Amino acid sequence: MYAVLGETEFELITYFDGMDLQFGANYAEHALIGRKPRLQWIGDKLDEFQLQLVFHSSFCDPEKELLKLRQMVQSAEAHQFVLGNGDYKGWFVLVDATASSKQTDKTGSLIALEATATLREYVEPRVLETRRAQAKKAAKKKRTAAAKKSSTEKPVVDARDGFAKNGSRAPTKGG
Repeated sequence: MYAVLGETEFELITYFDGMDLQFGANYAEHALIGRKPRLQWIGDKLDEFQLQLVFHSSFCDPEKELLKLRQMVQSAEAHQFVLGNGDYKGWFVLVDATASSKQTDKTGSLIALEATATLREYVEPRVLETRRAQAKKAAKKKRTAAAKKSSTEKPVVDARDGFAKNGSRAPTKGG
């Protein structure tokens, strides 16, 4: 086995013709009057692997392998990507696949097919969810504190007519 993406194993019989890794960082560009702009580092880009695959009818069914790639793209599911040597690369989504038929028989059935599969890193949005949960908790705390404060305050009564400013009748001493 050369690598595993979720449940899909890439064997050497459906062999890799190469694997490229792309990584980088995101920067915001801030324009300055009369000077060159400045860059501000925002964060890392998602890692991306491109796998060059070759499928040949002598060792696999190219149509079936192409269908597997299509299903993985359409599923939009993240899978763990592990190389055959046990090197864990993380969670990745198959975002793109291109195929090029290299050889067909006289009926048009595929004999040889080359494909490129693009895997993009998937990062769980836990930090964002944690911040949202904290913000909700803080907002609830403020609402609760405001409700307690308003229920313990005595109504401000207008001395001229005996009504509270919110329109309710002010409580009298006798009940």
